[in-house]
Amino acid sequence: MRDPATLRSAFHGLTPAAEPGSFVGSVAVDNIICARGNGGDYELFVPAASADDDPAVLRIGSMRLHSPRIYEVDVLNEKRVGPFLRLSLASERFDLLDAFLASFCACVPDSLPLAEPRSLSEQLAEILQLLQGDRVPTAGEIKGLWAELWLIMSSVDPGQLLRGWHSHPHDKVDFAVRSVLLEVKCHEGRERLHHLRLDQLQLRPDATYIVSVCVAASPSGSTIRELVSGIEARVTDVERARMARQVALVLGVETQLASEYRFEPWPDVPPIAVPAAAIPRPMVTDVLAVRDVEFVVDLSGAAGVPLADILEG
Repeated sequence: MRDPATLRSAFHGLTPAAEPGSFVGSVAVDNIICARGNGGDYELFVPAASADDDPAVLRIGSMRLHSPRIYEVDVLNEKRVGPFLRLSLASERFDLLDAFLASFCACVPDSLPLAEPRSLSEQLAEILQLLQGDRVPTAGEIKGLWAELWLIMSSVDPGQLLRGWHSHPHDKVDFAVRSVLLEVKCHEGRERLHHLRLDQLQLRPDATYIVSVCVAASPSGSTIRELVSGIEARVTDVERARMARQVALVLGVETQLASEYRFEPWPDVPPIAVPAAAIPRPMVTDVLAVRDVEFVVDLSGAAGVPLADILEG
């Protein structure tokens, strides 16, 4: 199975290559090679369908992303030669290795060799930028991620939600499922107090719902990692990769946070879906001049729709 633990184990026992420009590695899975270069850097080689005529290198701090070219890697004294996309992590940033491998697994498609490495490069670059920045997610981002994963886990068809989870980089809502748009809002407490953006309510008022989730920190609750594990058993490899990518985008290098926080919904304040058209909002008279309006709304008295009616209807 292609996962960070499998790739990490392939690095075990590898020593840096003796000669500059050479690589010593082992095959991890799906002909992906984990290797060490002469400087000790951690190298991942992904089979590509062809080499670029004009190969380029994208440098992101301690990481480098090389477009496909012909490489030779020594694997158990056997030379592996071919077009590979190469991803490198500087040896001194060993602290980033787990997040680096998780990001890689989140992006690499099931089908190899790579037919469209440029698309993979763009996805990896997006995540690696976040890793390099060492950005720490806020408490609100962690709770928001938990609530979105909880919604996926609670669905009878988690794969359907995963396929529509931030399916476009410029999406203004969390999920696009069939003809319905869902924006998940999470509040730690019993009141349905949520931060909203006016443009989210104006997308398609007749088909947009705000999913209100009220949670409590609880030792009997679930962690992000536990939710992910539960979902993984019910979805395809492609859907697992999509989920891993979204988790990596939020947590970045702070992967331990996936196990540190436990939440559960308040039993007497069940999650509900509130139609966008029914939500009070500030009045804006000039929508061209006034933009990016954010406000706090109390949905405690709102008439919501049961989530099952939205997700299974």
